[in-house]
Amino acid sequence: MYTGLLYSALDRENYLQAAATRIRETKFYIQVTMNTMSRLARQLVGTRTPHTIKVRVIEKEEMYTSTQGNCLEYQIITFEDQEGAKLKTILHNEELVMFQGVIQDEMENEINNIEIQVSADEILESPEQPVYYISINSKTTIQPVYGPNSTSSPEYILLASIPREPSLDERYNVLGIVVYVGQKYEVLRHNRNPWDVIDIFIIDQSSEQMVIVTVWGEATINICRTLQITAHNFPMIGITALMTSYQKGFSLATTHLTFINLNPQGEDAAALRDWGEANKELLAAKHQHICEVRCPETQRFITTIQTLLQKKDTLQEEHHWLRVQLKDFDHKKVRFYLGCSECGTGNNEDFGVGYICTECFTEKAISTPRMAVTFEATDETGAYFFTALTQNAEKLLEVNATTLYCMLPQEREDYLGQIGRQIRNAHIYIQVIPTKSLSRTQVMGWILKQLSLT
Repeated sequence: MYTGLLYSALDRENYLQAAATRIRETKFYIQVTMNTMSRLARQLVGTRTPHTIKVRVIEKEEMYTSTQGNCLEYQIITFEDQEGAKLKTILHNEELVMFQGVIQDEMENEINNIEIQVSADEILESPEQPVYYISINSKTTIQPVYGPNSTSSPEYILLASIPREPSLDERYNVLGIVVYVGQKYEVLRHNRNPWDVIDIFIIDQSSEQMVIVTVWGEATINICRTLQITAHNFPMIGITALMTSYQKGFSLATTHLTFINLNPQGEDAAALRDWGEANKELLAAKHQHICEVRCPETQRFITTIQTLLQKKDTLQEEHHWLRVQLKDFDHKKVRFYLGCSECGTGNNEDFGVGYICTECFTEKAISTPRMAVTFEATDETGAYFFTALTQNAEKLLEVNATTLYCMLPQEREDYLGQIGRQIRNAHIYIQVIPTKSLSRTQVMGWILKQLSLT
């Protein structure tokens, strides 16, 4: 970089032309992610420290259609930061659908996980007020700002009023008392890239059943770290734009539009805050219950069927061990079928044929023998019906499913009859978990997760 004096107008002109050429051939990038303090666009130039930028929508141009043959629709959006600097971005088909709820005129937003490019021509033509260009990526979040100085606030609904039926389009805003904040873990999504995830348990006055909110991505996880510090005080939060999830029963999950408000205001917030203060003992008991379930003792603790059936305050992820007998075991209730080698879902393929499973989307699934055994388990307090699927059924029958499937009918009948007599005279240990209907409909049911003969 030249630091001397340029004495003549010709020297200055030649230097500026050379500098302009270098600038045009150089791209300036700023990586922007979540931080607790919002920054201005000009403060981000040349920095690599993660930040959040707060903007408002000032212009939405008309929709355009690409002329490159792919017929993609796109729209140019112009934002303005708190100092008046202009930032432009281009949203394409899926991004327009994803962010349509927050890309509204004059709406204030915080944008995280973006890349800002400064135009060289803009720097030369308007060095005091250049236009910044935002590149959207798969982890970008655009979140509405709700706070004391905001002109808008979300409409919250009670947790019990959220439909328990799957919906890909609906989004929900909720208030909740934070009962427990889990540790961060990684999940591989469809693109096979790992995502950071944290589960938080919340509750409100509409139901005694807690709801898990699965928090995705850096923007909201940083806020969860703050909640982990204050969770012992059972803080109240507001969470917007949540979607329903049914992978592990019923739960909620954050989206690209989710905003977590650590200090929500309004009548509903005040009512829930008062309820939380009046029910500290209840919240403490639920917190302790979660800790016991998530950090179980290594020693196997045996419960009874009667205790299991009388349980009311149950978490979706808890499990219990039973010591039972199968006195009425009927080997004729062993069912065979061909299913996916990965997830076990039944199919109409022949044994050994490769195919694409429509349930787990495994591209190299193999049609494999599977089996299921239904039996009545009894102990000194009661009885309950369970079904053991392939892996547990193999332990119970002490034979591989493929081996049994390939036996001649009479050979299979003789073997099952013999092993059935042994089973009826033995005690076995089974680990059971709640069915997914617990968190969906709050109807209690139990299924077999693990089986042990010793």
